[in-house]
Amino acid sequence: ELSIAEANSRLPLANGAYIEFLAPDYYYSDTNNSSIVCKLIHGENEFLFTGDIEKKAEKNLLADGEDVSADVLKVPHHGSDTSSTEQFLEAVNGQAAIISVGSPNSYGHPKQAVLDRLTALGYVILRTDELGNIGFLSDGVGVKYKTEK
Repeated sequence: ELSIAEANSRLPLANGAYIEFLAPDYYYSDTNNSSIVCKLIHGENEFLFTGDIEKKAEKNLLADGEDVSADVLKVPHHGSDTSSTEQFLEAVNGQAAIISVGSPNSYGHPKQAVLDRLTALGYVILRTDELGNIGFLSDGVGVKYKTEK
């Protein structure tokens, strides 16, 4: 069955886990800010997936009072400096930040300013260009990760 991902809806998964859709909740003229933002929640563990959202969508999520807190953050827009504001990263208050990025890339992602913000806030930074595939395992209480390299 095909379903449309809508903000404020949930998709149940196995073992009590579910995906909660947070955005898009606004009309944006650009496709990046129209990315789906969702949280995977399994017991006490939360993973935030942000697609390619930029500052405007981050600001709207925070202004709407969305709970973006998560243990693991998939960093918005490949670590572009058009996203990952300090306010957003503080609200996520995560432990690990995953940056999905190829190497080399013509955009220069991730940007050093984003890396600096993540480091200053205590995130463990895991990059696919350095580590290959990154997998996470949640038992609902703790989270472990394993990398390809």
